[in-house]
Amino acid sequence: MHTAPVKHRIGRRGAALLILGIIWALSGVQDLLHHPGYVPGARLYSAAPWWLQAAGWIITGVIACWSAFQRQGRDWIGWVAVYVMAVFAGAVYVDMVVEAVGTPGLRDAILAGIRNYAFIGLIFVLSGWREPITFDTTDTADREAD
Repeated sequence: MHTAPVKHRIGRRGAALLILGIIWALSGVQDLLHHPGYVPGARLYSAAPWWLQAAGWIITGVIACWSAFQRQGRDWIGWVAVYVMAVFAGAVYVDMVVEAVGTPGLRDAILAGIRNYAFIGLIFVLSGWREPITFDTTDTADREAD
């Protein structure tokens, strides 16, 4: 049985982008289905309409998923897309911390902000990965025998 050769598989970077893209898109869908509306203590979050924020998550998620199937060097737009919404969420958490000073919600706002910025750090590390160089070890005689 002869199968067609795989022209391109996603590597580690592509897999990371695909997973992040799915998370981003589903976050946007969740916001569309169950929009939180006004979040007390989050002026920045409430400044843009909820549907626009949901669209931002979905669009950047789709871009990241599409970029997952691009070769290294051509996938840069997917990494930019995941950074955009992660940095937006980080800014929202910083705003929440500023607004929560002197209230019982300060601890939760700080922990959520730390979690978000750790996630941004993870994205930074993943985007810097280089794909390993692979060599075709299949003998040409083996390929012709198929």
